This record gives sequence, structure tokens and C-alpha cells, in this order.
Amino acid sequence: MKQKYTLSIADVELNVIVDEAPETVDRIVGILDRKMREILLRSKQCPKTQAALLCALDFCADKMQLKEEVAGLKDQLEGVSDDLKKTQDMLAREQRKNLEIEKDKARIEIENAKLRAIIETAKANNQAPAEDIESIAAEAAQVVEQEAQKASVAENVVIAKKNKTSKSRVGSMFDMLTFSDI
Repeated sequence: MKQKYTLSIADVELNVIVDEAPETVDRIVGILDRKMREILLRSKQCPKTQAALLCALDFCADKMQLKEEVAGLKDQLEGVSDDLKKTQDMLAREQRKNLEIEKDKARIEIENAKLRAIIETAKANNQAPAEDIESIAAEAAQVVEQEAQKASVAENVVIAKKNKTSKSRVGSMFDMLTFSDI
């Protein structure tokens, strides 16, 4: 809703009609009035029209700088967004691999339990000589060891990729900082 205001900036009266809230208008007028008075205090010979033009130039320069910064931040955000999507895709792949490893681990544990039961049954019934039981146990242990090594290698790959991803995210966060931010 448009409202009419009478503003006083550097002792110059001005009537305006704006859509802004009174608090916003007062804040803007206060900033401009302070800036104008600073310029007029620094240069006693400067007329108010030139001070107003200097204020306008200063605010335009600030606006252009802020637009450039916003554009840069948007570019960085797009880059981070792309990195996030890639990381999420990699995480989903690693989770699927991890699920497969867990399934293999469960299958091996079941097979190991069956082999132990067979060995225990054979020992109890004295169906196989002790050497055969020991060789079966040794073969079972080798199979279990091989599968455990495969799972360990896969787990190390997942951890390495996870650490690599974490480092790149931290690095990209610090890329946005400048010395004035610190």
C-alpha cells in the first residue's frame, strides 16, 4: 500500500510516495542523511547537490560490487551443489556395495556354522579320522580367511573414498573464506 512521506535529508525536505514500511523508509533516510552530512563536513565548499551525487556514486559502486559478489556466490553454490550430487551418488553406490559385502559376510558365517556343526557331529560320531576333520577345518578356515580379506579390502576402499569425499567438502568450504572473513 503506497504511503506519502515527507523526508528530511541533510536539511532538504522531499515528498515521496512509496510502498515500503515506515521503519524501512526511516532506516534508508537515516543512512543517506548520515552519508550526506559526512561528505558536507569533510568538504565545506561542496554544495548539497554534489554531495548527493557523490552519495549516489558511492551507493551505485557498492551495489555493483554486491551484485558481483552475489554472482560469484551463486557460481560457488552451483559448484557445491554439483559436488554434493556426485557425493550422494557415490555414497549410494558404496552403500549398495556395503550391502553386498554384508550379505556375503552373513552367507560365510552361515557356512562356517554349518562346517563347525559337521565337524562336531563327525567328532562325536567318530565317522571320520581326525586328520580328515582337521583338513576340512583347515580348508574351511582358509575360505573364511579369504572372504574376510575380500570384505576388508572392500571396507578399506569405502573408507578411503569416504575420507577423500570429506576432505574435498572441507576444502570447498574454506575456498569461500577470505582474509576479511577471518
